[in-house]
Amino acid sequence: MPLIGLLRCVLRVLSVCLGAGVLVACDSSTSRSSVTERSGEYVVSGRAINGPLAFADVSAYAPDGHLLGQTTTEPDGRYRLAVPVPPPYRVTVRGGLLNEKPYAGILRADCDSGVACDVTPFTTATSRLVDELGFNVGDARALIASSLRVNDDPFVRALLDGEPQNEFDLDQARDYIDGGEQLDAWVAAVVEWVSDGSSDPEPPPGVVETVSVAANASSGGSIDPTTRVVRYGERAQFEVFPYLGHRAVSVTGCGGSLNGNV
Repeated sequence: MPLIGLLRCVLRVLSVCLGAGVLVACDSSTSRSSVTERSGEYVVSGRAINGPLAFADVSAYAPDGHLLGQTTTEPDGRYRLAVPVPPPYRVTVRGGLLNEKPYAGILRADCDSGVACDVTPFTTATSRLVDELGFNVGDARALIASSLRVNDDPFVRALLDGEPQNEFDLDQARDYIDGGEQLDAWVAAVVEWVSDGSSDPEPPPGVVETVSVAANASSGGSIDPTTRVVRYGERAQFEVFPYLGHRAVSVTGCGGSLNGNV
């Protein structure tokens, strides 16, 4: 499994004691039940999301491929579908409108009880791992989430929170997917990346490469925070707090610079 290497560098702050030199190294919403039993039938529900997909065709299948039921999403992408058997299900979403434009991709999700059956590019990549590489659903979800360094499906999280996760560039992924035209290409890139055994695989669009910058201090002062994780190429800022009778004079490591106590 490829992992984005977290580059770690150490920032050192040189502080001098006045009069004597001193060196300082210086949802809930996603966890709701989506499958409920009602008088001999089951109801599976969730959302179709690239952004919300309106008026898309939703189909639910049994593990053997038997069609269990069909419905259409609401304007906000929600769907609710009665089926005759308990989970697991394979849910597919075709067509619909994304930002009032026809959506060209086919989304898929493998759904079970206890988890909202949202259908997104993330779940589509999960289903591809299940189909092509023989993963079970839980392991496929965990592998993709850990590789993208996200706790939840980033397409769902942005809809629920109103903000994307810092660890994943959702706008970049959506731009690449291009209204579904490049959905298969994006899913294939994710699957290749998470299953690639090479030391330097090419990350798919949306993956943010980050650097962990650590700063530490010893007897002449302190620094805050001690660690920052930033996107590759961005700057990390720390504040230096020399002890009484000391002052910060320079920093070393990571190409750092000193401006006052920052």
